[in-house]
Amino acid sequence: MQREYIPLLMPGVNDPEVTKGVLVTPPVTLEEEYMWYDGLAKRKNEVVYAILLHERDAEGVMTGYRYIGHTGLHRIRYPDGTATTGSLIIDKTCFGKGYGTEAKLLLLATGFHDLGLRKVNSSIKVFNGNSHGHLLACGYREIGRRKRQHLHEGWLVDEILFDVFSEDFGPIWQAYKKTSTLPRLTAQQRKREDLDHGVSVDGVDDGPARDAGLRSGDLILEVDGKRVNSAEGFNRVIAHAPKGRPVVLRVRRAAAAIYLALRVEG
Repeated sequence: MQREYIPLLMPGVNDPEVTKGVLVTPPVTLEEEYMWYDGLAKRKNEVVYAILLHERDAEGVMTGYRYIGHTGLHRIRYPDGTATTGSLIIDKTCFGKGYGTEAKLLLLATGFHDLGLRKVNSSIKVFNGNSHGHLLACGYREIGRRKRQHLHEGWLVDEILFDVFSEDFGPIWQAYKKTSTLPRLTAQQRKREDLDHGVSVDGVDDGPARDAGLRSGDLILEVDGKRVNSAEGFNRVIAHAPKGRPVVLRVRRAAAAIYLALRVEG
């Protein structure tokens, strides 16, 4: 990470759409970000790396790099051999393209192989489906939750806790080095997450469902922690939900589970 990237960071770190799923709370000033960067050299238990995207011309020749975010290992502890990861992609045109997953792979390889760590932790807000998916694909497992931990748009959401051990990451890293293919959820992970049974969303009209962020092609898995396997079951749970407050939907999207808040009308 270089100091010259800090001004490039500012639009993204103050965009609620960028930061809503991570543990960053805007507004953040340029002075605060410079103070954070300048303090990195003094903090021996933290390393941060810029995520740079290759830029190419019309003929495919590489012309340079573009800063799109950063990732780091924080709270590094010895002799425990532990740390906590955090990442932020600030360029919305780069969402959903696998850059976060690749950056996480490289970061974990640095932590386990170069820094001698044995275990790495992470956490996300409950509805951050993209991060949830790539953490699982990189070998993390969900180990718990801090219930109603963060205030988001007027409602309290859980924080999901993850960890990954060096021995679990090793085969994933070896497969990536051999094939250059980003990891995907295994059949065992999909079964454990129970991502294949629910209520399919075929279309979304204007109203609470669209406001909640539901999309055509989503699969609704749970409503307020209750499994739903049919449209009738979904409607029955919604009918008994308190009116005027949001219910939490667990939804499969792009092979990962995300969480949305659906406000039930009276």
